[in-house]
Amino acid sequence: MAPPSLAQSASLDGLLQQEGPVPEGVPAQLDLFMGGGPTCSEVPSSDARVTVPSEPVVIPSVPVFCLKGFDPQHKVTVVVTAPDGTKDTVTVPARARHYDGLYYPVRPGSQAGRYRVRATQGSTTATAQFQAVRASKPHLWIYPRNADVGATIDVYLGGFPSGRPADLHLYVCPQQIYRATFTVAVDARGEAHLALRTTATTEPTCYALNSPLVYLPPDPPDMPHSPDNQLFWLHAPSPPEQPPDCESAALRC
Repeated sequence: MAPPSLAQSASLDGLLQQEGPVPEGVPAQLDLFMGGGPTCSEVPSSDARVTVPSEPVVIPSVPVFCLKGFDPQHKVTVVVTAPDGTKDTVTVPARARHYDGLYYPVRPGSQAGRYRVRATQGSTTATAQFQAVRASKPHLWIYPRNADVGATIDVYLGGFPSGRPADLHLYVCPQQIYRATFTVAVDARGEAHLALRTTATTEPTCYALNSPLVYLPPDPPDMPHSPDNQLFWLHAPSPPEQPPDCESAALRC
C-alpha cells in the first residue's frame, strides 16, 4: 500500500512501431500460461468473512481478497491497514449475483510486514491479515490484466538487481511473438513501476512482457507451470446501452 510512486512511462503504441531483429539470447516466442477461471468461489457462506492469501504476499504484486457472506446487492467498504498504521479504503460496488475478487495492488515501495484487512457492510464486519515480504528473486506483475483500449497498464518489478536498469521484452498474442525491447530504471530496493499507456487505436489483443531474469521458456513448454501474471488483454470498449424505443408499439415505457 505504497503512495503512488513516480512511475516511469512508456507508450505501447510506440513500442509496437519498433522494428528490428530479436536480440541475442531473447526468446523469439513465448508460451505463457493464459490462465482463466474464477478467482473466488461462488459457493455461499453462512457467515461473513474476507479471505486473503495464506502465503506471504510478494512486494510488488496484486493479491486477491474474496468476500463471503455479504449481501452482493449492497456495497462493501474494505480498509487495509499497513504495518505503520496507514489506512487505505476501497469501496467494492454492489453486484447482481456475487462479488468478484477484489484485486488489491501492493505496489513497489510498499512496507514489508503484517497488513490488516477489515470488510464492513452496515453492521456486518469481517477481518483478516496477510504478511508482505520483499521479492527474493526477480518478479514481474501486470495490473490490470484486463482493460479497454485507452487504459494505462501498471507494470511492477521487484527483486531485480539493485539500482541497475532492467530490459523488458514485449510479445504480442495470439502466438506471443517478440516485438520490442525497452529499459526501465530499478531503484535501490530492486523495484520499479512502469505506467504503460495505450490509446483508443491500440490493437485489442493479448500482450506479454518478460525478462529472462524472470522466466526462461522451458523446452518442451510446460504451460500450466509458466507464469500467467506477465500477460494482459486489451479489449475494444463495449457499445453503450441504448434506451428502449418508446415509440415502438411492442414496448410500454
